[in-house]
Amino acid sequence: MANRIKQLREREGIKQIDLASFLNVTQGTLSNWERGIHDPDNEILIILSKKFNVTTDYLLGKSDSPYNVYNAQNIQNIGLLHDVENVSNGNSKLNELSVDENELVRIYRILDARQRHRLMSFAFDMEEKAILTKEK
Repeated sequence: MANRIKQLREREGIKQIDLASFLNVTQGTLSNWERGIHDPDNEILIILSKKFNVTTDYLLGKSDSPYNVYNAQNIQNIGLLHDVENVSNGNSKLNELSVDENELVRIYRILDARQRHRLMSFAFDMEEKAILTKEK
């Protein structure tokens, strides 16, 4: 697990101090996880899996495949990619979207893969916070 956290962080170009801040832990704690000295708790594993769009099984070393085709995020991503393909094919439901939604699609389409991944991770984080707020 230790190397996977570091590999994912480096793949995304995230500094250790920035990921530690995002997780609300010290840089030393994150460093200990990355070196295999300690393991993050389940809550942190879930946050990391969402942040990097990988399964917790992958983080734990129980799976060599980082992606589970059937998880909710990937299903949503597939749906979004399908909609973007429809836009490019002229079969768009784009005219059904609001001005703001059209702008988000436009922005998404000009981003590279890394930027799209970061945007989707951010959007999923916001969605989760909104859901948790509604449940209270």
